[in-house]
Amino acid sequence: MQQRRRAKWGQAMATAGLIAGVSVLAIDADAGVRIKRALHATGVDADAQGEAVVVINGNGGRGKLVVLGRKLKPRSRFGVRLGGVRIGTLSTNARGKGRALFSSRPGPGEQTLGTDPRGKHLEIADDQGEDVLDDDIPDDSVQPDEKACCLPDDGGEECEDRTADDCQAEGGKVADVSSCMPNPCATAPGGDEEVGCCIVRNDEVECEQTTIGECAAESGTKVDSCNPNPCAPSSPGVVRCCLPDASGGGSGSGRGGSGSGSGSGETETENEMECEQLTADHCMALHGTSMDAGSCDPNPCPASP
Repeated sequence: MQQRRRAKWGQAMATAGLIAGVSVLAIDADAGVRIKRALHATGVDADAQGEAVVVINGNGGRGKLVVLGRKLKPRSRFGVRLGGVRIGTLSTNARGKGRALFSSRPGPGEQTLGTDPRGKHLEIADDQGEDVLDDDIPDDSVQPDEKACCLPDDGGEECEDRTADDCQAEGGKVADVSSCMPNPCATAPGGDEEVGCCIVRNDEVECEQTTIGECAAESGTKVDSCNPNPCAPSSPGVVRCCLPDASGGGSGSGRGGSGSGSGSGETETENEMECEQLTADHCMALHGTSMDAGSCDPNPCPASP
């Protein structure tokens, strides 16, 4: 059974690797969750376009994220932030197109996906640290009654999403976290490997060198290194800017993109304010309201009257 599941996951990921500037991602139905999200321009570059695709395997133990950018500044490097943490970069060619691949088990050409993307804010930032494209990744595919479950597998432990009852019935141990990314199972391959981890404590994000299992236990985001520190919420001179959500979408529907998952339909909330990482001058020029520096995830902007 494990071998069949791994084979299906491999087929799905081979399909995912084919997308390069296309708008449709064909995924094997057994791959589990597929979410496609159109990223919207913040106003820093009105022509910018982008897309994010999330693929989670049927058991929740592995994930991939593909970030696409178009009509961006040519031959430039952009930062990719997820949940307020810089997880990697996206580089553009002479035509302003770029693609960044992230995986919970990165291979050649892939960057580390050290957290579950669902329910987190995704940002593409320029070299000044200002958001050029962003949106929320929906979390309606997350099953609230499921937890990470460490199941025996070839002398080690494999992490899969299970209800507590199902986990125990299969001889597994229920972990005190809701996702298998990063893997919380202590005896999983590489479970004792030391990595960088972005951990939120007292409303501040710290980067610590710890094991993957300890990072998961702290609900942290695994990163390749703490030097330079990827956990800082914003660049010097950049603040959080509250702007009216032009799409009219609420926190459940993200910021104007189209998404799909295994959950129910998305809701909309009027008068939603969106948070962007901008300079104070740029925020003022867009008639926004500046806050102090910090993360836009969770959204700190109050609803407009």
